[in-house]
Amino acid sequence: MSWSQWQNSGEDKNSKIILKGSGTTPILTLTPTSVITIIPTKIPTLIPTNTPIPIPTLTSIPTPTNKPTVTPTKIPLTPTHTPVPTLTKTPTVQPTLTSKPNPTLTIAPTQPVFYLTTNIISPTNNSVVSKNSTITIKTSNSTSSTINKVEIYVNGNIQCTIYNAPYECSLNVPNVSGVTYKISSKVYDTSGNSAYSSLITVHSSSSNPFLDFLCRVFKYCR
Repeated sequence: MSWSQWQNSGEDKNSKIILKGSGTTPILTLTPTSVITIIPTKIPTLIPTNTPIPIPTLTSIPTPTNKPTVTPTKIPLTPTHTPVPTLTKTPTVQPTLTSKPNPTLTIAPTQPVFYLTTNIISPTNNSVVSKNSTITIKTSNSTSSTINKVEIYVNGNIQCTIYNAPYECSLNVPNVSGVTYKISSKVYDTSGNSAYSSLITVHSSSSNPFLDFLCRVFKYCR
């Protein structure tokens, strides 16, 4: 703190300022009534003496030795010639077109369809015939070849054998009422093939007209 700061501070002006050195004895004690006189000290003037200043000895710098110049040896570069492979063109083999002959279409002859049939067309199935009468059994026959003969069966027995058209046979119905007859036919061709017809049933008339009616209309025959 400076003197002016101390004067302007709020400290007690009757207090003392004690300056101490490194020891315990105060160097200076100031009170507000103390008067400090500053006596300037005379700074001694430095008078130069005639002492010669040593001049440093200059040491000569050695001259650098010239380094030998290295002359590069020129190596001749001989280019190596690499031969370029020769491209050999492979000839393209053109396929030889061989003309093929047009196939000959051979039409096979149509084989005839074989057939051989026979049917009883009269009397009709489940019909009533008069007793003590003669009926005609008619057949219908067809074949892809030639008919040799036709056989007509009544109740499993051969009734007629016909070699020429019309292929018909007569049946004598006995004087017995209520009789059932089963009729069929069999046809042969010239090659020995044969075929059967369907079996039909006919009935002889009875003594009771009502039963005959049932047989003709409702096929109820007994």
